[in-house]
Amino acid sequence: MVLQVVVVEYNPQWPSFYEQEKERILSLIADDIIAIEHIGSTSVPGLGAKPVIDMMVGLRSLTEAANCIAPLQSLGYEYVPEFEEIIPERRFFRKYDDAIAMLMSMPKIPLFKQRSPQPKKKLHLIRIKILAQKILSSHNLNTLIFS
Repeated sequence: MVLQVVVVEYNPQWPSFYEQEKERILSLIADDIIAIEHIGSTSVPGLGAKPVIDMMVGLRSLTEAANCIAPLQSLGYEYVPEFEEIIPERRFFRKYDDAIAMLMSMPKIPLFKQRSPQPKKKLHLIRIKILAQKILSSHNLNTLIFS
């Protein structure tokens, strides 16, 4: 079976779509969240991508994910527990109408253990993101087909 991934030109509205969705999520479950990040190819300016906004939500404890299911469903998210068999330390949600995929996990790196990271840790996060953007931008990923 060949799985084709449709890649489109970069959409400059992707960051604002992410920010709007982030605010919707925070309005309901902010107390359970350490951080929300825009991840994946739509987070890289100028890079073509599959048109799905990928987000990673960090929680203090994975047990808090259960408290998030109903509020996220009220926003149109579908909780997909089947993926827990493959990746038990993550929770997967998707929102078809808005083409959004979200993973919830309890981060294992100290970077996300505080809601307001210390400046040094924040700088480290920025450096990682810039490096990832450089790597992704330096390769022509607009023509990938996965099989």
